[in-house]
Amino acid sequence: MHGIWRAALTILPGLLLILGAYSCGDDDDDDNDSDDDDTASPADDDDTESVNDDSDDDLFDDDADDDADDDVDDDNGDNLIFSEYIEGSGQNRALEFYNAGDHAVDMSMCAVQFYLDGATSPTAAQFMASEPTPLQPGEVFVTCNPGSDAALLEKCDLEKPLINFDGNDAFELLCYTTVLDVFGKIGENPGDSWGIEPCATQNQTLVRKNTVAIGDRDGGDAFDPSQQWDCYEQDTFTFLGEY
Repeated sequence: MHGIWRAALTILPGLLLILGAYSCGDDDDDDNDSDDDDTASPADDDDTESVNDDSDDDLFDDDADDDADDDVDDDNGDNLIFSEYIEGSGQNRALEFYNAGDHAVDMSMCAVQFYLDGATSPTAAQFMASEPTPLQPGEVFVTCNPGSDAALLEKCDLEKPLINFDGNDAFELLCYTTVLDVFGKIGENPGDSWGIEPCATQNQTLVRKNTVAIGDRDGGDAFDPSQQWDCYEQDTFTFLGEY
């Protein structure tokens, strides 16, 4: 069954490449140039990498399916959500994912698609693992920009230059090609951020309220971070990895 889902997921980077989903630019606030030689044209103010950069890591290698953990459920009933968002100073960027379901989720079958600056189709994508990586119920998985401060990096499970979003960028979480959660509103550029201080998506840390049991799977609905997120000062790393 894993082989079928991996084959389906290969469609994602193919479509994005057709759309010209290569970018490697400068962030409005930072000089964060990717070291990846496979990157191409910039996507406005965001530093992004090719959606196919993980292909060298055998992300879609069918042989890896044979090693898949038996605890990972193939019924596509996953309930993975964004649980923390850090848009900090410099290159401090991080996303945390929480398994709110009742069975393990294979993170190699999950990806984040980025919609930068109000884009209506994916600008880039990042897969969460290149080999079967089960995330058990109640556990978290953290991704960070490798240029982040050491205090942030020590809490990360995955470091990728693509994790360099701004406050006006939307993204969606997919597992087995099914959208499980969306941050922001796809197709809308809110300016600097969604929300207003003291709860906005720029220069702040957002932690998902513990009353949220399922992600927002509608990328076209209005987005107000104060409804589902608790907001903290810029560069607050205290809660990362402990949702």
